[in-house]
Amino acid sequence: VDPLSRRDFWKLLYEFREEEITILVTTSYMDEALKCEEVHLLFEGKDLLEGTPEEILKKEKAHSFEEVFLRYDSSLEKAEGASK
Repeated sequence: VDPLSRRDFWKLLYEFREEEITILVTTSYMDEALKCEEVHLLFEGKDLLEGTPEEILKKEKAHSFEEVFLRYDSSLEKAEGASK
């Protein structure tokens, strides 16, 4: 999606939120996850982390969602490698 359409899409989602409509967003863009009220980091159908973006960053002592994701991705890759 081009940047203008993406911006318009999020503008529409914010309007829905003001109307108290629940929206489930799936994204691989970490900056989009920061815009959500609640975030779940999923791996193979398992919920690894959940909370507000601020809660997750504080709990993980991270400066960005990219840092959190890469940390979990790296540790999961190591765990998968050890189980083979």
